[in-house]
Amino acid sequence: MIGVILCAGLGSRLKDLTIDRPKALVKVNGVPLIDYALNFIKPVVNKIIIVGGFQFETLEKHLDSKHLTNLILLNNPEYKEGSILTIEKALSYLDDSFLMMNVDHIYPKHFIQKIADNIHGITGICDFDRTLVADDMKIKLSNNRKIIHIDKKLADYDGGYIGMTSCHRDYIPVYTNTIQNMLERGLRKMNVEYILQVLADNGNEVNYLDLSGSTWLEVDDQQDLFNAEKGLLKNQSLYL
Repeated sequence: MIGVILCAGLGSRLKDLTIDRPKALVKVNGVPLIDYALNFIKPVVNKIIIVGGFQFETLEKHLDSKHLTNLILLNNPEYKEGSILTIEKALSYLDDSFLMMNVDHIYPKHFIQKIADNIHGITGICDFDRTLVADDMKIKLSNNRKIIHIDKKLADYDGGYIGMTSCHRDYIPVYTNTIQNMLERGLRKMNVEYILQVLADNGNEVNYLDLSGSTWLEVDDQQDLFNAEKGLLKNQSLYL
């Protein structure tokens, strides 16, 4: 399996913490976000693709110090546009089933094996036990339990998307063609989650994997960072 980590954006909601470094290098209890992501996927992947952008050279220097022989580091110079352009940079390197994730999430270690054991078609990783707020990405399921809507603004929803999508190798052409068609239609400013919406709109089945029952952490802004550090202090062994 391939791990794809998206970390091109500005991270501007973290304010002064991302003036001179990419969001991927913001530390949570002394550990950069990118290191949490690498540690998370390490048990199940044989290739890692990281797509950077803002402060790319700083990220590159950090990753060089890791001496990862299975790493492909790519640059998205158009990082101020939508994150769909970030995943687009990785498409030609996807020759096996993959898990795509954002760098600003910290997941419990046990999530990764369940994900690896459930690579079927195209799957949004979700949970159903949170109280969702306006900024959370929400999903709506069909009667046959497929994702038919995904958007932060959904008023009618069943659960929340937790920042990861998996794709079986047999469905890579469908996923890739969908992105290319979106770009041809001028949808450059869309986020990666919208790919799942377009897939569903085009009649493709979009599965979900339920990872309810464990706390995962997001670092979007300084309050999130404070909360994440508190959460890690309580149960750091769950994440590292």
